[in-house]
Amino acid sequence: MFFTLASCNNSKSSETEIPIVEVKEEFELVFELKTSLEDEFKVIVNNIKVDEFQKKSIQVIETIPPSSGYEKLKANFGDKNISNFILINLGKKEKVVEFNYISFKYGQKSIVVDASNFDEFMNYNKFVSIDKSNFTITTQKIGNKHNPIISAKRVLINKLLQKEGK
Repeated sequence: MFFTLASCNNSKSSETEIPIVEVKEEFELVFELKTSLEDEFKVIVNNIKVDEFQKKSIQVIETIPPSSGYEKLKANFGDKNISNFILINLGKKEKVVEFNYISFKYGQKSIVVDASNFDEFMNYNKFVSIDKSNFTITTQKIGNKHNPIISAKRVLINKLLQKEGK
C-alpha cells in the first residue's frame, strides 16, 4: 500500500513541472540606406555549420531604387544561422551609398553600426571608400573590376554570440 501512495505522489509532481521552452536565436541584419543608382544589394552569410561534415551559405538579394528617403533592407537568416563570414555586397554599379545605420541582431543581442563605430565593427575592400562625416560609401572600379564589399569583423560576431553574464 505504501508503494501505491508513493507512486501516486510522484505522478502528481511531474504534472506540475514547467516545460523548458527553447528560445530561438534568429540572426537578422537590417540597414537603412540611400543609393544614387538602382542596384542589387546582397547580404551573404557563408560557412554556417550544419553538422561536423556540412556547411551552408545563405544569400539575400534585394534591388534598391534611388530615392530621396532611406530605404530599408531586412534580411532574416533564421534560427542559429550565423557564422564568422557576414558580407554585404554593394552591387554591380559604381555609385554613392549613404547609410543611416546597419543593425545586427542575434537572439536577444543587437549591435547598431553607424559612422562613429564603423571601423570598430566592419571591414571593407579596395573597391570601397568611406566618408565617415555623413556615413557615405562610394564604390569604384579598379582595373576594370568592381566588387564592393563590407564585412563584419570578428569582434562584432563575438559580441553577438557572447553568452549573458560574460
